[in-house]
Amino acid sequence: MRRALIADDDQDAAGLFAQVATECGYEVETVNDGEAALAVLQDFQPDIALLDINMPKADGLEVARFIRSQPWGGAVTIVAVTGMATVSNLREAGTSGLDHCLTKPVDLDVILEILDCHLQ
Repeated sequence: MRRALIADDDQDAAGLFAQVATECGYEVETVNDGEAALAVLQDFQPDIALLDINMPKADGLEVARFIRSQPWGGAVTIVAVTGMATVSNLREAGTSGLDHCLTKPVDLDVILEILDCHLQ
């Protein structure tokens, strides 16, 4: 079974993303801050990670860089989600090893497309 890490301090968004990933057949781990995401990654090596860029304790870009630094991290599809897409955020996102960067509110069809593409 494929694994998805959902990390977002907006519990409604995290719940929605988790529901969608579960319905797509993923085993899902949901956390609400970057520190918890880093802790979960020690044992839960996801196939895809949806990361809020502006989380407390460690932001999504830090989590993305951690994933990419792991021996298994190159195979992970990393999707950053942000409600505050600034030019500097997007520029930094480009150097963090992200596969996709989406702005909230996220079109669920886009998430479904990413999940479907990942499953193929």
